[in-house]
Amino acid sequence: MSKKSRTHSEFEIYSTCEGGVPGLVQVSEPLHRDIMAALRDRNLSTTEISEALGKAQSTLSIHLDALVNMGLLKSVPDEKDSRRKIFSRSCTEVAYSKDCCKDGIAESKRLLAESISNPDTFHKFLIRAFLMNSDGKGLSISPAMKVIGGLLGDTLFGKHKPSGLEGAIELLQDFYERNGLGEVCIYTFMPLTIIVRDDYDFEYMTDSVAKFSHGVFERVLSKATGETYAVTSAEIFGTGNNYYKFILEPS
Repeated sequence: MSKKSRTHSEFEIYSTCEGGVPGLVQVSEPLHRDIMAALRDRNLSTTEISEALGKAQSTLSIHLDALVNMGLLKSVPDEKDSRRKIFSRSCTEVAYSKDCCKDGIAESKRLLAESISNPDTFHKFLIRAFLMNSDGKGLSISPAMKVIGGLLGDTLFGKHKPSGLEGAIELLQDFYERNGLGEVCIYTFMPLTIIVRDDYDFEYMTDSVAKFSHGVFERVLSKATGETYAVTSAEIFGTGNNYYKFILEPS
């Protein structure tokens, strides 16, 4: 499966706890979601947002001001032209709506039934059952899982301080193996393509577990190399939906 589309999302949920007034904000207005998507990876001026979305600047102005007032965006004067503003996110995406799916709910029940008498798998399956049940009921928390993965990456790097790309990958391979998170393989180096093989097969596919790995790898590789690595492409494959393949590139 390729990177998930948001075309069927009816709303997104953002946390403003690290910005101004703390809280959770639901964004359901389509143009607001388009603006937030345009600013996901970089900061943009009103002109650049207008070009990206094909909307007039006069139309965007009201909506940008609304997002600033909601605590989702912030703006600063453009250093090259003080008449222009540069907009950036001042929030963290934590979840978004998706189509409900009975398969996700059924898979969560299956996992719980299989693991309830096995202490070796219970906690691992409990987390996956929670993610699949949330997905099945129409709420994906994959953005929050990526944030958690990033926090883990910070902790891993702070404790071991690997040097360079190879040192970071060796650390992650060892960490995943020791903690039963799966086998980490390098598919190619140019571009850097990672495949994580989960130890368990799943009948329902959710990208929340994969997004956790995205966060871990992005953070450790960025800190170890001094460059900002980001996942640029991702897919889940295999008959057991247990292979997570993603490409990491420095931006």
